[in-house]
Amino acid sequence: MTQETFLEELQGLLRTDVSLSFDYPLDELDEWDSMAMLAIVTFAEEEFNISLDVNDFRKFETPGDIYRRLTEHGN
Repeated sequence: MTQETFLEELQGLLRTDVSLSFDYPLDELDEWDSMAMLAIVTFAEEEFNISLDVNDFRKFETPGDIYRRLTEHGN
């Protein structure tokens, strides 16, 4: 998945009108909540076959952090 496609998917998962970039601070999004995290868990499992846990989310500060975690094993 390209970075551009990932950002588009993430924007849809978060249901935000904010134009996301890889360095956008997630904590500045009103939409960054438990429902968004659940949607990302499901997305990660379906698209990348990766299970995310609470420790992953503690490390996620930007969309780039999420993307790197999902693609670090060449998926």
